[in-house]
Amino acid sequence: KNDVPYTGLSIHLHGLNLGGAVEYDGAVGVSQCPLAEGNTYVYDVVVDDSPGTYWYHTSSGHLGVDAYDAIRGPLIVHPSGSEDLVDLMNAPSPLPSGYSTIAYEN
Repeated sequence: KNDVPYTGLSIHLHGLNLGGAVEYDGAVGVSQCPLAEGNTYVYDVVVDDSPGTYWYHTSSGHLGVDAYDAIRGPLIVHPSGSEDLVDLMNAPSPLPSGYSTIAYEN
């Protein structure tokens, strides 16, 4: 949901192929219209790219509004068959904050 006042936004994905679904690329004015304030949009894509770290950020629909990085972060694509490792990495840890259970189980 776009809660940034007075500006349209999209989420722009960097480096992903998106299976040819360019309408989800999120480049405002190029492949997608901006999402108006208060509206919701679901990005429904299948990621079949090479394992690695990609990134995303907001793209603003209005010039002069600093909403380019209102939201940004990594998008990590794990190798096929690594579901158990991903589940372990995302499981709640019985250890104090900042410690990884993986380091203790290997």
